[in-house]
Amino acid sequence: DFCSVLPLEEAKTAVLCNVLDDLPLGLEHGGPWRLLVPGGLCHTSVKWVDRIEFSDQPGQNTAETIAMARIGRG
Repeated sequence: DFCSVLPLEEAKTAVLCNVLDDLPLGLEHGGPWRLLVPGGLCHTSVKWVDRIEFSDQPGQNTAETIAMARIGRG
């Protein structure tokens, strides 16, 4: 499981994509669904979206945990 938590202001600009260059989004680009967050950190534009949850409580952000571990801050 992989989770990326977005604040409401960032989520308002997010786009759920299933097309790239007028063709169905391929697996290598995150198909069939990919979340694109304009101006967001690289780990917020999640590939292979299978579920979206909305909550008024903060969630566990595995995306940020993995990204910080890769740059040695986790």
